[in-house]
Amino acid sequence: MKVVTNLLLFKITWFAGLFGAGSGIAWLGAACLAVFVFVHVWTVSRPIVDLALISTVAIAGFGVDTLFAQAGVLEYSATFAAGLAPLWIAVLWANFALTLNHGFSWLKGRYLLAALVGLVCGPFAYFAGVKLGAAEIPGSQIVSYATIGIAWALFLPVIVRLAEWFSERLANARIRRSPLIAVTFLIAGCQPMQSITTVDDVDIERFMGDWYVIAAIPIFTEKDAYNSLENYALNDDGTIATTYTFNKGALDGPLKTYRPKGFVSEESTGLWGMQFFRFLPLKSEYRIIYLTDDYTQTVIGRSKRDYVWIMAREKSIPEDDLEKIKSFLVDEGYDLSELRMVPHG
Repeated sequence: MKVVTNLLLFKITWFAGLFGAGSGIAWLGAACLAVFVFVHVWTVSRPIVDLALISTVAIAGFGVDTLFAQAGVLEYSATFAAGLAPLWIAVLWANFALTLNHGFSWLKGRYLLAALVGLVCGPFAYFAGVKLGAAEIPGSQIVSYATIGIAWALFLPVIVRLAEWFSERLANARIRRSPLIAVTFLIAGCQPMQSITTVDDVDIERFMGDWYVIAAIPIFTEKDAYNSLENYALNDDGTIATTYTFNKGALDGPLKTYRPKGFVSEESTGLWGMQFFRFLPLKSEYRIIYLTDDYTQTVIGRSKRDYVWIMAREKSIPEDDLEKIKSFLVDEGYDLSELRMVPHG
């Protein structure tokens, strides 16, 4: 595989992984990695070397990031178990592994240089993840980034040597470039999702206006949100101008504002796509799965049942109504153990 192609696919997968984790579409990085592997298997002379490296580096890197999580250096979005790094982290490490014999092959045999690159570039990679909402630093940024830099300075030379070792040990190994290999990786990046209730007939104009977030299983960036308010306004072209505001960490905490654009599906007015970056055609799933007849209470969910937002026109709703909505969500397959009531001042 040409160096330029290798690095381009690496960058696309890396960005997709971070963006997806921060936007509630954590599978995006895995899907891009599957494409990367597909292209890789068909274009390099000894793909078995890189395939072996992928699994080893992904497991080792997952362990390193789990240590970061347990030490309080970082908090990650879309985690599947407390105290562990998320699976999308393993995807990013596997993505990086595919460059060690290609785009970053110039590090081979240069262990001091690899340590320096890790020391400098490691913190920048995690800084980008924080900015994209994929992770957060709960404590001192100086201490956290210094810890990351030192860890990368120690770890990068190790995996560079590992890439050399696999190349030496598997020098004569061959695998058949069967479509089955590519299909296997593509399937690994996809997970079937059961259908979820969607309100098909939504009066879009009536749905516009302010909605207070009463409770949520939130995405990472809003897990400590207060005074959460979502506003919708219908644009002339039929898209939805969305403004989401909240105070971070306290009722009087710093005000955060997000302005994604909503796109109403042609198949159902209750199914939208939310575009958070105008320069990218990527949209997060947004489903109106519950709506009262008077348009005063609604629930926004996703097919994966990972996030949910209970919203109302007022800052609170009757307890009986809240319990009714909770029962509805349980029936829809949601685990409400992480449901958080959003305080409003």
